[in-house]
Amino acid sequence: PLKALPRDNGGPNADTLLIWDELAGNLPSLWGTGNLREHLLREMPPTLTSLCDEYGHYSSQRKGGNHLLSFLQENGGQPALERANLVLSFLAHSFVWAPDDNNIAKAKPTTELPACIAVPWTAVTEALDRPTVLTYYSYNVCNWKRINPEGGIELGNISRLLNFRGGQDEEWYHNNM
Repeated sequence: PLKALPRDNGGPNADTLLIWDELAGNLPSLWGTGNLREHLLREMPPTLTSLCDEYGHYSSQRKGGNHLLSFLQENGGQPALERANLVLSFLAHSFVWAPDDNNIAKAKPTTELPACIAVPWTAVTEALDRPTVLTYYSYNVCNWKRINPEGGIELGNISRLLNFRGGQDEEWYHNNM
């Protein structure tokens, strides 16, 4: 699996893809702040309005609006789409389940996902012909790396690319599934 989204150096997607990767990589730290939702809303790039119809809803039929998908497909193909799906899935699920006051036991999920996450996530999942949910495939098959690149693919030599809360418990739980 890709460890990062392809870079569009100086292109229209440069900041967007870098910000997605950075936010997803920082989720374990953000979960402990009590303001994860506010942070994501402040830091996520604006909605890709070129992917939306005149009412602000995602439209796969929108002509000329799939520049981000085209970039991902041309600069990484299926692995780049899988990485984008993984990153956006983590951001979306974190937004939905994040506690407002750092009390995870009393967290109430939100019923609305902001367009800055929902629109690109919908576009990517549609391109992959998947539902907009973090699937087992994305979470496990597309979310690991070798600790020692020269070593084998074995329990002591793999770790997750992304975690929600971080820590060894989450790491080992999913590596042993």
